[in-house]
Amino acid sequence: MNKHVTIELEEDELARAHVAAEARGIAVEDYIKSLIVDQLPTETPESVQKALLAKIIGLGSSKRPTDVAKDKDKLIGEAVWAEYLRETKQE
Repeated sequence: MNKHVTIELEEDELARAHVAAEARGIAVEDYIKSLIVDQLPTETPESVQKALLAKIIGLGSSKRPTDVAKDKDKLIGEAVWAEYLRETKQE
């Protein structure tokens, strides 16, 4: 089902649109519609939200579970060592 929309363009904008449409051999309405359609996202908002949620859920997950309370000294040591390697460019 098609719906009609009214937009306002400056005279020079409309003139440029007419020239571009004529160069492509199409009506100015079709040309403007193609510009809008090309800029629309291909995914629906619901699918975008699901994708974002999937990224957030996987954030911070690892192959093995971590018990921070039990392993905090080891984890801090690993982080400090990794930072040292980055700072000294040994990584």
